[in-house]
Amino acid sequence: MDEQGQTQNYPHHRPRKLWWFGSFLLLIVFAELVAAGMFLWISSKSNSTPVPAPDKYQAVFLQNGQVYFGKLAVGRDWLVLREIYYLQVPSALQQGSGNASQNFQLVKLGTELHGPEDVMHLPREAVNFWENLKDDSQAVRAIRTYQQQSP
Repeated sequence: MDEQGQTQNYPHHRPRKLWWFGSFLLLIVFAELVAAGMFLWISSKSNSTPVPAPDKYQAVFLQNGQVYFGKLAVGRDWLVLREIYYLQVPSALQQGSGNASQNFQLVKLGTELHGPEDVMHLPREAVNFWENLKDDSQAVRAIRTYQQQSP
C-alpha cells in the first residue's frame, strides 16, 4: 500500500497475463475466420452451376414434356440451345397405328412453317433437366447422319 491507502499495481504481473490472454483470443478469432473462409470456398465449389460439356450434344427436357437435342450453354437465368433437333412422330403413328418405339424422326429446327432461327432461349424454370449425350447414342448418330446428308 502507498501513503494514501491504495494498493500498488505491479506492472510486470498484470500486463503479462493480459498479453497472453489477448494473444489467445486473437488466435481463436483468426482460426475461426480461416475455418469460415474455407467453409464458404468449399460450399461455393459444391453449389456451382453444372456446365454442359462443350464437345458433346445435350438433351434438354422441358417441363411441358418436350425434348430438344443440341449444344447447350448455361447462364444464370437462361439456357441457350443451338444446333437444335427434336423428335417427331410420323402422321400414321399420331393416328394410333404402327410401332411408336421405332418410328420417330429426328427433325432439324428451322424447317418449320414459321422458320425459327437455330437458337432457343429457355428460362431456367421451363427446364426440367438436361444431360450430356454419349457420342454413340442414337440421337447423336442421327444428328451426324443428318449433318452428312444436309451440309
